[in-house]
Amino acid sequence: MQLYGALILFATVSTVYGLQCYSCERAKPQSCKEKTVTCDSTHDQCFTTEKEGLMTKGCGNEPECGKPTKCCKGDLCNNAVPAVPSILLLLLSSALIKLFI
Repeated sequence: MQLYGALILFATVSTVYGLQCYSCERAKPQSCKEKTVTCDSTHDQCFTTEKEGLMTKGCGNEPECGKPTKCCKGDLCNNAVPAVPSILLLLLSSALIKLFI
C-alpha cells in the first residue's frame, strides 16, 4: 500500500513541476544527456531530431512530431536509452516480491 502512495505522490509532484526534457542543439549524441530543461505549460512532449549525425533535443508539441522528429511523453523520455522498460520491470519485480514474502 505504501508503494502505491509513493507512486501517486511522485506522479503528482512531477506534474506540478512540469515536464523535463534533455536539451541540446546540433550536438553529438553522447553529449545530449548533460543538460535538462523544464518545459513551460505550452509544451507537452519531449522531442529528438537527428540530422547528419547531430542531434537536437528539447520541449515540443505533438504537431511538430513526425519524420524525422521523434516525440515522447514523460520526464527525460528523450534519452538515447529508454528507461521505461527497466522501471516497469523494477515495479513488477517489487510487486511480486511483496506478494510472495
